[in-house]
Amino acid sequence: MFTRCKVQGLSMTIHAIGDSTVQIWPTWNYPKAGWGQVINYFFNSNNVAIDDAAVGGTSAKSFCDSNWAAAKSKVKSGDFVFIQFGINDSNTNAAIHTDPETTFKGYLSNYVNETRALGANPVLITPMRADIGSSGTPYGIYALAVRELAVALNVPLIDLDVACGSLIYSVGTNYATQFLYMNFPAGVYSNYPTGSSDTTHFQGMGAIAMAKLVVQGIQNLGLDTNVCKLIPSLNPTCKVSFSSGGSSGVVTLSDYFPAGISVTAQALPNSGFKFAGWTGDLISTNAVATFIMGETQKNITASFSPQ
Repeated sequence: MFTRCKVQGLSMTIHAIGDSTVQIWPTWNYPKAGWGQVINYFFNSNNVAIDDAAVGGTSAKSFCDSNWAAAKSKVKSGDFVFIQFGINDSNTNAAIHTDPETTFKGYLSNYVNETRALGANPVLITPMRADIGSSGTPYGIYALAVRELAVALNVPLIDLDVACGSLIYSVGTNYATQFLYMNFPAGVYSNYPTGSSDTTHFQGMGAIAMAKLVVQGIQNLGLDTNVCKLIPSLNPTCKVSFSSGGSSGVVTLSDYFPAGISVTAQALPNSGFKFAGWTGDLISTNAVATFIMGETQKNITASFSPQ
């Protein structure tokens, strides 16, 4: 299909730089996760490695000032640098703040130019649709700036803002806040005894969803002479079909996952019902249960009973 891209078996690294929505989170923050810590499962590790250098709380400016030198030292010719900032850039702290039209674009341009000088390939990524429960968030301004800069510098773009917005629209805001973002009541996760009402960061399934959108963005860039080199190394995925009896509760939506990744099955009973258990390819009485995806399709059913 893509005749300009006849590359197989190359050893390349995707270096991900960005903020907390990209970073690898320590285990004591589970289930909080960034897309950079799960995207490796989507690639054949013999051909494509992932170096997640993202640091939580950073902006395009503060990462450049404190973290870019170390990240850049690992970049070799032929690699990729995936660049995603904008969530923290509106912070009024002078060490973090950037203006979307001037300094923000300036720092992103620096990443692009220095990546190209190393013989590597920059890819710009807009910030995703965070804080979906709030109004007047500034991330859209920074997403627009990324789009404009991608055109000005002729850099491949993955528009995670638009893709994430479309995903939220398709699954519904209520589902997204409860199944994808770090928004859950007390008693669900031991690391969060009082629960969490964070609609900026992602649970593991949200991080997987964002990683899938990044992968889709790579596939959409199949005509790009460089990005297309990543496509032959994408791993196959298999479907997990989730179901429940009638309207007794809401469960994780069916989706496709690569082998080796940790999938979370979650069941939320409707008023007047309680969760009874998982059957099929997952046997558990826990309303939130995880399993490691294999190489074959799975069918999982949630059962509920009247209270």
